[in-house]
Amino acid sequence: MPTHSEKTTGTPVSPPGSILERSPDETVAFRSVVEAALGYRFHDPSLLLTAFTHPSYVFQNPAATHNQRLEFLGDAVLGLLLADYVYRNFPDCQEGVLTTLRAQIASGAHLASVATRLGFGPYLLLDKGAKMTGGNANAHNLADLVESVLAAIWLDGGLNAVNEVFLRLFGDDLKSLDAAPPWKTNPRGFLQTIAQRSFACEPLYADLDCKGPDSSPVFTVSVTLGDWSGTGSGHTKREARANAAAALLNRLPPELLRIGSNL
Repeated sequence: MPTHSEKTTGTPVSPPGSILERSPDETVAFRSVVEAALGYRFHDPSLLLTAFTHPSYVFQNPAATHNQRLEFLGDAVLGLLLADYVYRNFPDCQEGVLTTLRAQIASGAHLASVATRLGFGPYLLLDKGAKMTGGNANAHNLADLVESVLAAIWLDGGLNAVNEVFLRLFGDDLKSLDAAPPWKTNPRGFLQTIAQRSFACEPLYADLDCKGPDSSPVFTVSVTLGDWSGTGSGHTKREARANAAAALLNRLPPELLRIGSNL
């Protein structure tokens, strides 16, 4: 088993043996590495062991307990911690922006990257088939693992304990959150993605007005999607349409914005 120094310096860890077959010393070493990475020591080690047990492992080891129930709870725990963080730290943002901020951290791809950074993948217990097909590096499995670990800490130490670990593991990512709307650089493309995926159509743009001299005209355009509409102006039709799309996006509910964000 790797030592603490091997883990913290980024030396690759070796896949452990079965938790059920591991000797007491090996179990202690496993806990030591993982708990050092988390900065938390479990009162009930069985919760940590369950968090690292994939459902496939139980097929060949019926006495084991897999992590699906913990993953279910961990999804809610992470959602609560993230919602509380963005609510407190972005007081000027409305619900739609808060939702997209939360989704930046809670996405499966991001959670998998956290598990990879911590070196947790090789410790995830899977059956032989899942191991052979790269299950220890599978993004879905790793995302579930992070949520399971958070749930295990919630059950073991309560809200304050899991919040401390959450801030420790996600601190740098939380500090880099951008409150700018996700469509800032390309509102028309963002709106089109939502239209195609949720409405199976294109946004309907209409030219409303053109004022000013020929050398510096101001165009006004409207756009409609379902029950929502927006109006925008600009010195080119392209700019006016982008501003109209942004105006419409500001009115959309969070669930549609998530679709546009691909999260």
